[in-house]
Amino acid sequence: LVFSFKTIYGTVSLSIFVDLLARFLVPPTQDPLLAAIYGGLLTGLGLGIVFRSGGTTGGTDLAARIIHRYLKLSVGQALMAVDAVVIMLAGLVFNLELALYALLALFLTT
Repeated sequence: LVFSFKTIYGTVSLSIFVDLLARFLVPPTQDPLLAAIYGGLLTGLGLGIVFRSGGTTGGTDLAARIIHRYLKLSVGQALMAVDAVVIMLAGLVFNLELALYALLALFLTT
């Protein structure tokens, strides 16, 4: 029950802060490589805080947490596996080059 409330709190907080920051912050770079590097590192920092507090953001990290519970994978390994599959499928459908940047960001996140 506590996990559910923490996940709901994380999901709502993430949505609110993403919307607020998107309105008031100008992206500091247009370079996709720099965006992947710094975005990956900041996402990893944020997810680390969320995981240490015992919650999730309700996205693929929730799936990773469920996988961790039933398999012998760490949450980080499960998160990387789930997100890598999503990114690779999106790369096949949309844009392979952007998928490569996303895989770099994912590596830095986990």
